[in-house]
Amino acid sequence: MEEEIVEQETLKSKVMRFIVFLLVLLLVGMLSITFIQGDTDKAFLEILSGNDKSVAGKVAGEKISLDYFNAAKKTCVDIYRERFPSLADDTNTLNNCAFSIIRNQKIDKFIASNAGYHISELAIKQDISEEARKRHKELSDTRGAGYSEEERISLNELYTRILNYVPINFRQEYIVSRSFGDAFLYSEVKETEDEKKTKAEFDNTKLSLNYISFSDEDLSKIIGTDFPVLEDEIKKDYDSSVKTKSLPLDQDGKPLSLESRKPSILNKLRDEKKQTKLSELKAKILASKADPNSNLTTLSTIANVPVQNLNGISFSNLDSKDKVANFLGNSSLLKDMTKIPFGKGRIGGPYTDKNQTIYVEFKELKFDSQGSIKKENPIDPNISKIRMFIYEIHQAVAGNFPIEKSKSFAVQGEP
Repeated sequence: MEEEIVEQETLKSKVMRFIVFLLVLLLVGMLSITFIQGDTDKAFLEILSGNDKSVAGKVAGEKISLDYFNAAKKTCVDIYRERFPSLADDTNTLNNCAFSIIRNQKIDKFIASNAGYHISELAIKQDISEEARKRHKELSDTRGAGYSEEERISLNELYTRILNYVPINFRQEYIVSRSFGDAFLYSEVKETEDEKKTKAEFDNTKLSLNYISFSDEDLSKIIGTDFPVLEDEIKKDYDSSVKTKSLPLDQDGKPLSLESRKPSILNKLRDEKKQTKLSELKAKILASKADPNSNLTTLSTIANVPVQNLNGISFSNLDSKDKVANFLGNSSLLKDMTKIPFGKGRIGGPYTDKNQTIYVEFKELKFDSQGSIKKENPIDPNISKIRMFIYEIHQAVAGNFPIEKSKSFAVQGEP
């Protein structure tokens, strides 16, 4: 009898434990579903609200991944560092530039695709492979001595790094965008009589101007190298760094002493004084340009550079690769030609060309009415005719490629 009671109790305990196990399992499952559903709903709501953090936005409804966007942004950084250094760190400017590049690439891809032009993924990887082999050889030649096998980067690793640095679909569309016209539409184009006449007018319109060109290095020769810094100025800069807690710390976690920081503070203050002097000199040149009694010779005297001359330059050569001066293709200069009168001693500028600042006096604009239209005018297949044809198509379809920026990439005030 006692054995039967024990067996019943044991069976009852087993059943209870099994029921408790099922209840716990059910509870865990319900909690998991609740949290997963919450995360899913959150992600879904983020997508619906345009706040999906996995994408930068959309172009013509196509999602733009962050990797693709950042590749376009790197291109913009390179462009602005070369042409407009003061904007190279401006986030809004770079974001707008990146979206503009992406939109243009998507339009060019659409046009090229409809014309049957495509760059394969295999072709991209072959180019990367060649680049990796070239870099690997250079690294092997320069780093061969003194490095262990572990420290040397393998060819496969280098290939992978280059491959992953920029998304392959960005590489494809970037190359398509820049090679479509020249590589694919390489064909003879005949000019109409009106086009020949217009080209003749450009060939026979001659531009003459005087200009000065100077760099910061040129102006540095004027302001010299002596920029005295007082001890009080060094102390003030050091105290300011202490107050803002921006001083480097020593091994004990304490701010470095004034004496140890003095050389670097001295160099910093000297450079600041130099930049201030350069800015003042540039402002003086600009102010002289605005003086109605001033001329280009006055500016050249202040900048201590000679006045240079360009005479009889054909309008058709202004955007040519073999033009005499690079700044002739500057858009601001071309715009000023339509506003500033020639032959009045008026000065335009400043214009920039890499590290050079240029001021220009528009001397003469002359049209040679005796110039004739050439009967035989062979056309280079890479001239702007093809590019203009693509540009017209580009403009016609551009309205079908609207940009939708994610909230984190939209400039404040944009819809």
